[in-house]
Amino acid sequence: LLRALCDGIPQPARKPGRGRKPLRLSDQAFAAVAKVYSGRSQRRAQSGLEDSAAKGNLAKVAHFNSISDFLGNDASTALLVSLIEESAKPLAAIENGQFAIDSTGFSTVTYDRWFDQKHGKLCAEHAWVKLHVAVGTVTHAITGVKVSPEGDCPQLPELVAQTMKNFNVREMSADKAYSSKDNFETLDRFGVEAFIPFKINAVMDPKCETWSRHLGEFLFNQDRFLPHYHRRSNVESVMWMLKSKFGASVRSKTTTAQVNEV
Repeated sequence: LLRALCDGIPQPARKPGRGRKPLRLSDQAFAAVAKVYSGRSQRRAQSGLEDSAAKGNLAKVAHFNSISDFLGNDASTALLVSLIEESAKPLAAIENGQFAIDSTGFSTVTYDRWFDQKHGKLCAEHAWVKLHVAVGTVTHAITGVKVSPEGDCPQLPELVAQTMKNFNVREMSADKAYSSKDNFETLDRFGVEAFIPFKINAVMDPKCETWSRHLGEFLFNQDRFLPHYHRRSNVESVMWMLKSKFGASVRSKTTTAQVNEV
């Protein structure tokens, strides 16, 4: 499956001149993804890559630092996102149009350490990488993905647009963190029905018909709202599966590599 995905990656044109022939971009992507999937360090992942080469899935097993170069490249981010989108496409025929959105954090190996003068003790804090995903509630396929330190709420429009490129989206479930007038109006504009609960201090707004209509639905038609909203539990299952397989932390040290590893 990974080889088939990577075969769709075009090789950039090489500038004329002397020098070593570069590794194929598809092989770089294959090696990086296989390394992360194995959960091993770059050196220990080499034996698995040699096995892939023996089976014909990898043209050349390069030095392990080539994986660092690929993960540390800003241009790799869009390529990896495209592989995730491509891997989900075949499941469009199975999904029934119900999707959910959520986020989760991955700890990093980098941290800040300081001495707290007030309390007289040494303190440390790890940096985090935040993953935002949209998933199909039938197949659990990840249909939209973004790694960003920003809050949850602003990510909804981009994740929905990403999902709609390959899937028919009828409804979207999310928790209160995504409850905003902009998000309700965005989903309404896309023709997607929103099942997002409201915060306790939410009130009707005569200037925003979409917000008021959804608030009324949430308050006075719970029998219809809750079954659709609780399909959001499927995105929690996806997060559990991800962290069961890969753990809750990343190995990479630079910011770009951490994003690409996630």
